[in-house]
Amino acid sequence: MAATAAAAAAVSAAPPAAAADAGATPLPAAADPTVRTVHAESATGKQFVHGTCAAGRPVLYMRPGAQNSKDTRGNLLQLVSSLERGVAAMRPGVEKLTLLIDFTGYSLRVASSFATQRTTLAILQHHYPERLGLAVLWGAPRLFHLAYKALRPFVDPVTAAKVVFLYPGGPADVARMAELFGAGGELLVEYGGGSLWVYSNRAYFVVEGGGGGASPTHAVHAVKATRGVGGWEKGPGVVSKHEVMSAGIVGRA
Repeated sequence: MAATAAAAAAVSAAPPAAAADAGATPLPAAADPTVRTVHAESATGKQFVHGTCAAGRPVLYMRPGAQNSKDTRGNLLQLVSSLERGVAAMRPGVEKLTLLIDFTGYSLRVASSFATQRTTLAILQHHYPERLGLAVLWGAPRLFHLAYKALRPFVDPVTAAKVVFLYPGGPADVARMAELFGAGGELLVEYGGGSLWVYSNRAYFVVEGGGGGASPTHAVHAVKATRGVGGWEKGPGVVSKHEVMSAGIVGRA
């Protein structure tokens, strides 16, 4: 119990999870403008693949509090690139991802646009329906949690069983994190793990790879299938097949 309490205190005292490595050497500008868009969207570390959970699934960290753009096209390109990177990082026999959604710093001021949220849902539902192994919502606003509880009876039971709400500072929740992600190991230190890895574009796209390259195939189909969803794709923000394929080539210069 004392060890768990100490771990909880360490998580509470950890630096804000949404902070990227501000002192890192900038990533060289890519020749392809779409790749530059993905790099720009990624600069704050709002989404990245790093390590695996206790079940061996790649972990896709999502940090909505680090949102740095209202550009629907850019956000969707980064989302699909991140999902494909997670798929590419799967070891033989692994077919699902674990999402760790950290709400540190989240507010309506940095919330994604409704168009982005709606098309994100369409992409996830139609093109990655069987890829979710677990979704941990870390530090979600209490009203968000209450709203989910009210809606849970209407959510598919299999999906609902994969959603877990946990909060920093609570010994029981820290112990649950250790159970889900393994004690120490690859989980980032701000969540009670042992990894001191700090996100930067250079570390993610060039040096360490963050989870390996990604095939653009699913990304192409995902965005093509969202044509007409909400109508935004028909306007100036249209995402072309070429753009998604380029964004899928992680670290392309």
